[in-house]
Amino acid sequence: MVTTRQATGNLPPPKRVESDRYTTGEGKRRNNVAKTRKKRVQETTKSDDDLRDVPVKSESNDSIESEDHDARDGNAKRFPHRSREIRSIWYSGRVDKAVVGEKSKANRITLKSSVLHAKKLPAGKKGRDHGKLALLMTMPIDIFCEIASHMAPLDILNLSRTTASLRSLLMSKRSRHIWRAAQHNVCLPECPPDICEPQYAKLVFERLCHVCGAPRTQKADFAMRVRLCKGCMSLNAGQGFTFTKPYGKEVMRDTRIYKLVPFYQSAAQSARNAPIKEDYLKFQRFYKPDFEEALEQYLMLASDSIAQDKFVAERVMLVEQIVKHAVEIDKWMNGVSWEKSVGKREILIRRENSIVAKLMELGYTKMEVMKLGDEYDPIFEHPRDLTERIWAGIRPKLEAGLLLNRRKELEREEKKRLYLRQEELSVFYHAHIQNLQVSDDERIFLPAAGDFYSDPSIAAVLNPEYCSTEFTEERWDSLLPTLPDVFMRHRSHIVSTCASLLSEARQFEGIQEQQPPVGETCTADKEDVLRLATSFFTYDWDFHSPRNSLLAFPALVDHPQVRGREDWLKEHEWIHWGTDLLCKGYILRIASILLANLGLPNSTTMEHMEALGRCLVCKRCDPVFLKKMSWAELVDHFGCELDWYETAQFANDDLETSIPTVNDHDLHSDDLCALTGVPIEDHLKNVNEEPAGGPQNLALEEERLHCRFCDVLQIFNPSEPYSRLQVETHVRVKHGVEPKPQDIITRPAISFSYYF
Repeated sequence: MVTTRQATGNLPPPKRVESDRYTTGEGKRRNNVAKTRKKRVQETTKSDDDLRDVPVKSESNDSIESEDHDARDGNAKRFPHRSREIRSIWYSGRVDKAVVGEKSKANRITLKSSVLHAKKLPAGKKGRDHGKLALLMTMPIDIFCEIASHMAPLDILNLSRTTASLRSLLMSKRSRHIWRAAQHNVCLPECPPDICEPQYAKLVFERLCHVCGAPRTQKADFAMRVRLCKGCMSLNAGQGFTFTKPYGKEVMRDTRIYKLVPFYQSAAQSARNAPIKEDYLKFQRFYKPDFEEALEQYLMLASDSIAQDKFVAERVMLVEQIVKHAVEIDKWMNGVSWEKSVGKREILIRRENSIVAKLMELGYTKMEVMKLGDEYDPIFEHPRDLTERIWAGIRPKLEAGLLLNRRKELEREEKKRLYLRQEELSVFYHAHIQNLQVSDDERIFLPAAGDFYSDPSIAAVLNPEYCSTEFTEERWDSLLPTLPDVFMRHRSHIVSTCASLLSEARQFEGIQEQQPPVGETCTADKEDVLRLATSFFTYDWDFHSPRNSLLAFPALVDHPQVRGREDWLKEHEWIHWGTDLLCKGYILRIASILLANLGLPNSTTMEHMEALGRCLVCKRCDPVFLKKMSWAELVDHFGCELDWYETAQFANDDLETSIPTVNDHDLHSDDLCALTGVPIEDHLKNVNEEPAGGPQNLALEEERLHCRFCDVLQIFNPSEPYSRLQVETHVRVKHGVEPKPQDIITRPAISFSYYF
């Protein structure tokens, strides 16, 4: 049936459903806005739409078709003797049948407030002001045409939109030589046969969407003769088979239909010399108005196969010419773009050389200019030649930047010289303290090299004036009398820093200040307070670790993380003594409570507790975990247990879980710890010298047993048990429930430092 109807030319009209028609709500309003803007653009570009008098070239020189066809508005003057003829040449890229929708760029951009609130002239002044360009019409026409022939096509196009008289002149066919001369001025390829010169100029040079009028539409398809924004392209272009499908399978499979008009990017495909197979042409994207017009004429000739074949041959030949011409335009555009980039680069080079030359005249070097930061790139990369006015505007900023760089360079040089003098001084200093006759207890209070440089008396010697010369042995000998005072000031600084941290921690925790003990071996000063058994310190370590160890005075003075040292992250930088030293109030409270639980007075010294060795046990631990500890280990053990409980409580609140947790090391308990000398044999059955879990190399095992509750809470405790008995005891003691088989899980053995 399809074949019969095709032979007679009486195919049923296709059922078209416009996907961009919006009839209600916001879609209708935005569509009306886009249509209004489209109408406004058409009115402003009426000069290139009124093509009745503009000659349009055809394959034969005597065929002039534009005189009886309006290219854009579609109001063709069809004469009776021509109305039934089928022609292979018509205006390509027509927009009268194109559609605008919400996807169009015009509906997605916002006009400037100056455009929205433009003030209209009073009606009474209409027609009075003819404009300065009206004077052009007073000159002889041949002189005007000669002047116009030296302009660019875009300039003529804009000029034709200024006044009705200029539009009437420039849009008439007698002005064709002006357009051709303008094309030759910019070496533009000749106007193709299917469009006229004004439309050609609009297609190549303007950046407005041909459908919705959106500005800054950069991409144009010169084969399809349209410049569309992304939204209008999706609305007005589609795969060929989607346009032929409503006519039936026979029409959809007819490959000749897809050769009647160019497809999207056909010029680029032709330039690559990669022709597309005929069976795949239907999958290419075509401009809908042109494709449907060609399809309509093709189907009208279905009853006359000879006329249809002639029409197809003419269209195929024309499409080849169009694609070939589009390739030429693409090459011309690439050439223009290359010339612009080369010209811009030359301007930038001239501008940079001019700026450098002027700065060198002011006494700056070229290397100094090249070291200016990225914030000065806009000054050098502006595509305009340097003028005196521009130079007067940019000179203050450039000189300010150059002077700032000079100051920074001087500071770097001074810092470098200072570092060299410090290195020379450190050689003498290390040799001196190696030969210094002092006890080991006093040696730990000697300052490190960086702390030695920071002393006021030494820093005065290393001023910029002295740094300019080498540090000699004579200069070192002059410093020897001041060294005892330097050592004394450094020791006082250590004691004051520790005492201040200890006092602040006690005040924060609400612990009463302790008076230094008075006895045969103690003197009433700050050092005696620091030597008490309750005075513990720690340090802030950047890298993750299970827990920083507790430090006591004076051993902390020479600890690697407390002593002055070089900053390996920053060149020529020094971390002074005590920068990372901390004192935590809750550790002081734990130490005071444990000391009282042992029945010892607050005046007990750290030396006395350290002398006890590892003879202390925690009576709050289950016998499975019982072990001997020193005084510092016992305090740290209670700190770890309390940290675990607080972390579990916080995790319960943060994760919104209700996992039971028990504080089995509550400091309010009466029986917390004991010395191994008192009768607690029942508790000492399982006391081992090794920590719970066996040797430390158990961390290298592939898998470990773990508590399911702690896994849910994402708690990874450094004292995590490993054996099944220890895990069961942990569940029973820490979570207050009887352990079940599912409460014990396994997971890979990962270093605890990964989690902390």
